[in-house]
Amino acid sequence: MIILLINLLLLCSTTVHSYITWIEARVPLQGNRPAPGTPWPLPKQLNQTEKTLFLNPMEFYFTTNGRFCDILDASLTRYRPIIFQDFNVSTVGFSDRPELRSLMVRVDNPQECGYPQLGDDESYTLVIPKNSSQAILQAKTVWGALRGLESFSQLVYHDDGSNQCIVNETFIDDWPEYPYRGMMIDTARHFIPLKILLLNLDAMAYNKLNVFHWHLVDDQAFPLESKVFPELTSSGAYTSKHVYTQEQVQLVIDYARMRGIRVLPEIDSPGHTKVYGKSHPELLTPCFVDGKSGVPNPPHHSDADILNPMRNETFQFMHQLFAEIKKLFKDQFIHLGMDEVYYACWTSNPDIQALMIANNWTKVNQVEQHYVRQTLKNIKDLQYKVMMWQDPVDNDVELSPDSVVEIWKDSELGEFETWDKYAAPIIRKGYRVVIAACWYLNYINYPYPGQFWEKHYQCKPRAFTNDADEKKRVIGGEACLWSEFADGTNILSRIW
Repeated sequence: MIILLINLLLLCSTTVHSYITWIEARVPLQGNRPAPGTPWPLPKQLNQTEKTLFLNPMEFYFTTNGRFCDILDASLTRYRPIIFQDFNVSTVGFSDRPELRSLMVRVDNPQECGYPQLGDDESYTLVIPKNSSQAILQAKTVWGALRGLESFSQLVYHDDGSNQCIVNETFIDDWPEYPYRGMMIDTARHFIPLKILLLNLDAMAYNKLNVFHWHLVDDQAFPLESKVFPELTSSGAYTSKHVYTQEQVQLVIDYARMRGIRVLPEIDSPGHTKVYGKSHPELLTPCFVDGKSGVPNPPHHSDADILNPMRNETFQFMHQLFAEIKKLFKDQFIHLGMDEVYYACWTSNPDIQALMIANNWTKVNQVEQHYVRQTLKNIKDLQYKVMMWQDPVDNDVELSPDSVVEIWKDSELGEFETWDKYAAPIIRKGYRVVIAACWYLNYINYPYPGQFWEKHYQCKPRAFTNDADEKKRVIGGEACLWSEFADGTNILSRIW
């Protein structure tokens, strides 16, 4: 399962041990309650016995061969209070219970200590033997070591009878089923405070998620500090206090790095760009009604609400903005959005109509194709890899072969087919896909029928195909929290 929809509570404390149970007798949960010391998500191979060892919080220590990797150093410091909560435990061993004194963390390539990227090896083995005072965590990369440390922290638990921190004899051989395990948060519709974003990164690490997809800007607001176009921020942010400075963005990136989490920026276009018009109205397409420019026609379009593909200045502006994003963020990918390009404004504009005639375009989706192709050229110049929502591919836009397409449409989310009907043809075009349609967490309170949390667990991203190569191109899934009805007061409880 890609995402846990409850709080992961820290171990080895009588006050935080928790489990899922039912509220009403008519809705019982099926299955068995996991035993204390059960890791999440369930490792690929997990062997545990009833034999236990105790840990003395005052004497337990970590050793590693990767001391010159700041990520590993910081993680060992961070996990000690996670494993050993602030409460009194017995440090006296029982005659029949040996002591586990240390954890040795071995990394094959500790020199590779940069920023996480798509495809990093996150595998690890963890051995907690009965007849040794040292446990061994072996990983090929620091990212695998982080996942193993998280599992180790979950294995240690408090034994009420002896008032000790104990751990079972355990062998784990683990690796992720999917290389992309994401969480998208929209910080435009409601500004999400920095401290909440950091707490969410902690929760992602506890659940071994590895991509923070940051939907930075939208029609409503531009809360990202731009030094190239400062007017975007000054005009587009809700207030001067509702801005992520570039220093704060770097803090988020570094905080995520220490937890093995990529930060994937999304700058959506050509739609969802109404906010650009506050400082650069020339970028937007004027919408027409009865031959009059700048006239709204709800619900089809506003006065001007989508980037103007007629003007070279539009692409030059976006190229400069993407270049700034490239310098600020460390990931190889940028998410270009490209969803929900509503054609009504374009078709109402006589200049767009003339552009179609001049190019012998008979369908308005060819205008969209023109915009996407030109944007992809700019992105290629910046040596960026591309991820985007599915809409351009649905409209027959050809992407570069290494692009990643995110599936969001589903019959539960509106007048669409089921998500697999969209994923299958995109996969067969050779693209890699990420499934988001199953996990739109904000729809819990939306007026769509049949939105039950159980469905989040029932989704199987690769079940729609039996072809081995096609299964490999489904590289993961992503939970999405659009913030129309969420802000800093409730977003963590809504997600987790």
